Amino acid sequence: MGNQPAIVDSGAQIDVTEQRNPPIYMDEGALIFSETKAPPALGDEKCPRVALNPSNGAGTDAKEALKFMFSVGIECSNPVTTDNIRVDQLESTGHYDNWKKDLSLVYNLGIRFLRYGPPIHRTFLGPGKYDWRFMDGVMAEMQRLGIRPIIDLVHFGLPDWLVDFQNADWPQHVADYAGAFARRFPWVMFNTPVN
Repeated sequence: MGNQPAIVDSGAQIDVTEQRNPPIYMDEGALIFSETKAPPALGDEKCPRVALNPSNGAGTDAKEALKFMFSVGIECSNPVTTDNIRVDQLESTGHYDNWKKDLSLVYNLGIRFLRYGPPIHRTFLGPGKYDWRFMDGVMAEMQRLGIRPIIDLVHFGLPDWLVDFQNADWPQHVADYAGAFARRFPWVMFNTPVN
């Protein structure tokens, strides 16, 4: 990046692995990284800027600022179609076979918050019955990498034995599942109970 500012918007790709602390400026929705106090490309004084510079106590470093908590996730929908066919996005994307590589890619992008939906139809086998084998590995790897999950406990799908969301008992069963998940992974701080 040198002494030239790098402007980051929703379509940009950047390397967040550099161990540097340039000041960060917010300018009309873009993050601007620069080693100078006022980025030369954005010298217009009419343009408001907010400096997020650790040296002045106003914020954090560039790597920390790029950890967008609510904008990153792995698609995990698993609904059953009207033809009674399960559409499992984790399966169709190869995530079940490549979850460790996927989490490594998330980590290498500098992402530390990840929306993640356990495959409820494979985990919640019946009242009080759970198969945690897949999730144990995934959650241990997230902990090892320092990725904080935002867990989607129910993400567009239910186990076959619950049939559908018209089942009057599903709220209680899902509450039981949520409790079992919380007991199994008590370190998880963020969740979306039903998405």
